[in-house]
Amino acid sequence: MQRDVLTLTGVAKPGRALRLLVRLLRLLYGSGLRFGLGAMVVPLARHLRVLRGLCLTMDNGRSLVLDLSEPQNLPYLFYGRVPYELGEERVVRALVRAGEHVVDVGANVGWYSTMLAELVGLNGRVYAFEPNTDLVRSLTLTALEYPSLRVIAAAVGEASGNGILRISRLLGNSSLEDSTPEQIGSQVCPVVTLDGFLGTVGSPHITFVKSDTEGSEVRVLKGARRLLSSPAPPACFIEVNPYYGLVPATLIGHFDELWHEDYSAWKIHPVSGSLLPPVFGPGVSNGLFVPKWLMPRVAELVAK
Repeated sequence: MQRDVLTLTGVAKPGRALRLLVRLLRLLYGSGLRFGLGAMVVPLARHLRVLRGLCLTMDNGRSLVLDLSEPQNLPYLFYGRVPYELGEERVVRALVRAGEHVVDVGANVGWYSTMLAELVGLNGRVYAFEPNTDLVRSLTLTALEYPSLRVIAAAVGEASGNGILRISRLLGNSSLEDSTPEQIGSQVCPVVTLDGFLGTVGSPHITFVKSDTEGSEVRVLKGARRLLSSPAPPACFIEVNPYYGLVPATLIGHFDELWHEDYSAWKIHPVSGSLLPPVFGPGVSNGLFVPKWLMPRVAELVAK
């Protein structure tokens, strides 16, 4: 496993003029007046170094360091938020408490990692795993503002070793799976298991695991058997993405087979955060697997 990336330079904090420009861009996008701005920002950022490590404040007050030459980062610039995951945020906020230790597998630029860091506070810990070297750079710079956020430059799977990360045009869609869409390259990355890694940091009590690994979710679970079989196992918030070959029934069956007495399965409504029966359609959605001891935290979210 690679050591955490601790020293990086190149963060640019926008001055007053640039902050006003960002506010204007968000107002324009919010009103529907977009003028093809995204098509202009990406090539501009490829020529201006300052736009490839820009620290931007989101609408909720959190800070993210973003490389604006990457198209996947434009929603953070133009909206100041992730507009299509409001329901998921409500679920996370209901589940996570101050002082707890949590895991973010597939952390990307840190939208969930920073939210989790605020929720657990200085006495908690967020272990954020990201194997893509370009995303690790931004995420590590972001983590400098969040003392409880620890970045691990590795993928998570069912066995430790090395893997091939297939890089997608949209960096967040990169995957260890062969079916990666719009693949533009690849890189060798370290792979750890959750059980193995947590053993190296004192086996803390983990209460929440978010996994967004573009099809490798079952592999992540297989490498966390000890964690998920503990007396007080974590809630698991898992992306269900059939475009990478992940069959929802396989994911649900994995919990049913091994931990059926402890876990309940739900589908998260993307707008309201209501917990629905685990019936997943052909598109991308998010599932939630909650052990009995944590059900009181989300009881009010269960759809009546």
